[in-house]
Amino acid sequence: MKTTVAILGSARPEGQVLAHSLANAGFPLRLMCSQHEDLIALAAELNETYPNADIDYSFADRETTWEADVIIPAAPFVLFNTITEKIKDVITGKVLIMIPDALFTQQTCEKTEQAEVEESLHKTLPYTKLVNAQLPEKGLLTIRDEQMALDVRQIVGKLDLAAIGTP
Repeated sequence: MKTTVAILGSARPEGQVLAHSLANAGFPLRLMCSQHEDLIALAAELNETYPNADIDYSFADRETTWEADVIIPAAPFVLFNTITEKIKDVITGKVLIMIPDALFTQQTCEKTEQAEVEESLHKTLPYTKLVNAQLPEKGLLTIRDEQMALDVRQIVGKLDLAAIGTP
């Protein structure tokens, strides 16, 4: 059975790159974004581009993450606590992949701020596997950086979901 991936904020440019990369690799996707028209357009585009792909979308965070094994918020770190607060009761035993902030802002969040967010997430989500998608140091990444999508795709492909414990 293939690993199902939920991308929250999937209609954002960063989310679109991830969605295309993961759909191309054959991962079932569950998409969510607050921009409804953009989300519907992305789902249609993915279904047309990858006709055999398993693509579904929802306008609700909880519904989107319920079925997923892996959750990827396509959002800056500063929003992670807000996002995870909405879905914390449905991501126990799942994987949350954190993408570096450099993808989302012209200036990265301070290392201490990122560490605080990660520490808070570990406390809030004790039975969720947190994976920080650390990318090679090569300056500011942009959404056009296909390497980011490939790195995340490799992380998802290598996850040992059976090793993730639940309470």
